[in-house]
Amino acid sequence: MADPAVQNLTEQLAQRDAMIAMMKTKTKEYVTKLSTDHDEAVQKLKKDHEVALGALQKEMQTATAQLQPLDESVKALQAQLATSKKEAQAAKDQLAKTHNEVKKSE
Repeated sequence: MADPAVQNLTEQLAQRDAMIAMMKTKTKEYVTKLSTDHDEAVQKLKKDHEVALGALQKEMQTATAQLQPLDESVKALQAQLATSKKEAQAAKDQLAKTHNEVKKSE
């Protein structure tokens, strides 16, 4: 018969090995779950990002379409302003010329 101390140590080693094997299995399962959860979260974020980006691009297209007529109106007003400035300068020049002629005739 084997020495009880040796048998006790052998049983303890067997229990320790079983515990280590169980911990390795649990660790692998946990790491696999974390990896799966991480992959799912990344895929969800990518999808959410694509949806948000698509919505933002659509809003930008709408805003651009709404701004185009305003931009054209601003350009037309700027052209009118330039024409009005030229007309005002011409009227001012004509007024000065007329004023000088009136002064000369007096």
